[in-house]
Amino acid sequence: NASNNRSALLSHSLSHSFSLGPANVPSNHPNMCYGPQRFLSKDEITPPRTRPPANDNAVVDDLRGRLAETEARLERARAREADLSRQLEEMKRFVSVMEILETYLKRRFLEQQEHVTRLISPVHSK
Repeated sequence: NASNNRSALLSHSLSHSFSLGPANVPSNHPNMCYGPQRFLSKDEITPPRTRPPANDNAVVDDLRGRLAETEARLERARAREADLSRQLEEMKRFVSVMEILETYLKRRFLEQQEHVTRLISPVHSK
């Protein structure tokens, strides 16, 4: 009898502490909202200001200064990129000229080699 009372009490206690919410998730699960609680709105967290604080101007000035520095760095980076692009194009032209010279010199070398071979050949055939 005492055992039945303990079971009934435990069952009753469990059924009240874990009422199931949507998708059979206990309503007191840490990820669920429960009871009359709700999230606070932005206005409740930070009351609206009637006048800006004195340091707002300093913050704006600081942001303007940082923006000017960033724009100056960006301008320098763009100038550097343009300079590097010009250098790259010059190097490409140089490599192209070197390839043309290499082809010409190989051809001249083979022609000279053939000429020397023809000059030496009659000597061996005699």
